[in-house]
Amino acid sequence: DVTTNTNTTTTNEKDEKQQKIIGLEKLFFWKKKKKTTEEEKMKQQILELATTKKTATDDNNEKDNNSDSDSNSFVLSVPDAVSCPVLLTYDLFLELSSALPWSLQHRTWERCFCIARDGDSIQHMLRLCQSYHQTLLVVQTTKGEVFGAFCTGKWQPFCTRSQNNKTYYGNGQSFLFSCKNSNKDVTLYRWSGKNHYCQLCQVEQNRIAMGGEGDFGLILEDNFSRGRTGYCATYSNPPLVQENDGHFQIAALEIYGPRPFNLLF
Repeated sequence: DVTTNTNTTTTNEKDEKQQKIIGLEKLFFWKKKKKTTEEEKMKQQILELATTKKTATDDNNEKDNNSDSDSNSFVLSVPDAVSCPVLLTYDLFLELSSALPWSLQHRTWERCFCIARDGDSIQHMLRLCQSYHQTLLVVQTTKGEVFGAFCTGKWQPFCTRSQNNKTYYGNGQSFLFSCKNSNKDVTLYRWSGKNHYCQLCQVEQNRIAMGGEGDFGLILEDNFSRGRTGYCATYSNPPLVQENDGHFQIAALEIYGPRPFNLLF
């Protein structure tokens, strides 16, 4: 009987040991399987993340390419465009922007003066434009013709140091332009290099002008009510309007400038 009990005990111990071994093997198997599953899941997440990143990169590249095709990154800010419609449309600005100095093509431009909104006083125009060192001037006549100028000097009366004479200022980056076919056909008249009569502001005579020698390339006078355009040596331009010997009546006038850096933040 003792022998039988001893054999039974030994058998039970072997069975328990065997069960423990099987249990450990199962535990190892499931842990390994779980680890494998987690690794596969992680690999899948990494793959999905890489795919998403590639798609986003492709989208950004496509946007960059589209942006490059537009060849500009300027912003035209006109918050009151609904109450006071603009002459300088996005399409027209797109045409003109490529002719601007590179440093100005990537700036935010805003309307700093408009006679429909601000009145026709030249003194008031000078106050509103005093923070803008370069401006785009856009004119529309009573017959619907649109033209203007890029001005490289701040609008202000300019005097020589030796005399109290009003004189020209600005530089050769300035230009005149005219528009046809609903502003889609834009012609630029760049500085010819023949003289330095780029920009003129005569408050006493109540007029501003661009270009000289021969005639003014563009002059606006009498509280921005009328103007004249003709050939000038500065820009070698023809008259910007073809009728009435270059004389015209002003229906609308706007001046735009790159937002000053102290107003960007």
